[in-house]
Amino acid sequence: MRRLRRYIPILALLLAGCMTSCRHSGISDSLQHAEELMETDPHAARAVLDSLQIVNRTPSFARLNTSKNKQGVKKSSNRKSLADYAWLRTQIDYKCLDTLRSDSLALVATCYYGTPRRPDYHAAMAWYTLGCVYTDMHQTEDAFAAYLKAQRIFPTAANRYYSLCEQNIGKCYLDRNMNDEAILAFRRCRESAVSIGDSAEIAWSDFFLGRCYLYEEEYDKADSLFRGANENSHAATAIRKRVLFERSKISHYRDGDYAEALRLLRSFVRQVNNPAYFGAAWTQMANSII
Repeated sequence: MRRLRRYIPILALLLAGCMTSCRHSGISDSLQHAEELMETDPHAARAVLDSLQIVNRTPSFARLNTSKNKQGVKKSSNRKSLADYAWLRTQIDYKCLDTLRSDSLALVATCYYGTPRRPDYHAAMAWYTLGCVYTDMHQTEDAFAAYLKAQRIFPTAANRYYSLCEQNIGKCYLDRNMNDEAILAFRRCRESAVSIGDSAEIAWSDFFLGRCYLYEEEYDKADSLFRGANENSHAATAIRKRVLFERSKISHYRDGDYAEALRLLRSFVRQVNNPAYFGAAWTQMANSII
């Protein structure tokens, strides 16, 4: 009996360790499940994360310690789970069309992962997600820097998020009138989309490439790309609407067909519900009338 009592503390420690390990294993499985659901059903993925209540159980979550051992390996698998929760939660909220207003969660993930020397998918996703946050927050320079970091550490270009990352980089270049750089980024985006058979992303790539060539006044290339995007059966409705506006410029400046330009512009104005586009559309209409 005395011998048994002697081993009780040891057994208690082993049991506690097993319980902690099982709990961590369960959290890891749930995070993986949420990541799998993220593409097909982001609301279901968010429900999985809500069930974990990680932030509520971890008061020091926002002050995540990212210390490493001498080999540069993160010490705690628990910290990795917290970091993965951070970028997953942010990315899933983004996919649920929530406007991201804070970078605190995404920074937990990027602080943990840093910028590894070797390609790492989850590190890349952390930086890509931070770029999404800064895009929503209209911090364009910070967004651009985050996307560039993500681009460098994706293990493969045959990945939807690498493609999206290149698309966002291309848009940043396009906003800076750096057309040559934008064209290269959108081409990489398209090549990645083709490699994984993502027709919807191919349509976006063609649309943005068309805008690049339109700014260069290469109207035939632009027209071909806009038509290709519009005829893509997987193209988003937003593309079909915006193609009307872009093709009106081609009708105006290349063809001198002002009636067709006006027809396209009026169709565009009828279909869009974003006031941000109205000013440019009415200005283009005025040019066509004059």
